[in-house]
Amino acid sequence: MDTGITVALIRAAGVAGTILGTVVGARIQANGGHAQAQAARDAAATAAQAARDQVLGERRWTVLTAYLRAADLCADTCSQSFDSGSLTENNPAYKTFVLAQAEAELVAPSTLDAELEEMQGAVRNLWTTAGIWAPHMWAWRILTELEQSSGPESEQVRAVLERPSRPEPAEVTHVRRDPCRAR
Repeated sequence: MDTGITVALIRAAGVAGTILGTVVGARIQANGGHAQAQAARDAAATAAQAARDQVLGERRWTVLTAYLRAADLCADTCSQSFDSGSLTENNPAYKTFVLAQAEAELVAPSTLDAELEEMQGAVRNLWTTAGIWAPHMWAWRILTELEQSSGPESEQVRAVLERPSRPEPAEVTHVRRDPCRAR
């Protein structure tokens, strides 16, 4: 073979090898870039999910803490109504508790459902009991204090306390309601 042709073939092979090497290298680099971009997207998604979980966890604790505070406020209000005889604070305190209960049910994990229901029942029982008995207990305490004091009021109170608790037959009024009649 002629040396000129051989040199030309070697040069052509060198140019072809360079072009082929450049194309293969560019393809490898492009695939690496795609893989790097996908890894960056995956890392961003993982970081976003971790941030979401952290915010949700913090919100959950905030709501559950507010729920416990609302339950405590309602229980304290019910207890105070026995001392004051006033039930004016009971309704707003109970309403606050009911709203906190609803919010707690939304954010609490399902494993706490039984405890939330138990807490709601306990606070509702306290509220109902205070609504029924607090005015009576307060009045009884006041009457007892008046009876034990000396003065004209104590004689009146003593007379009221010594009166029979059953009403006289003339004072009894019977009311019949038709259970089938809708109101």
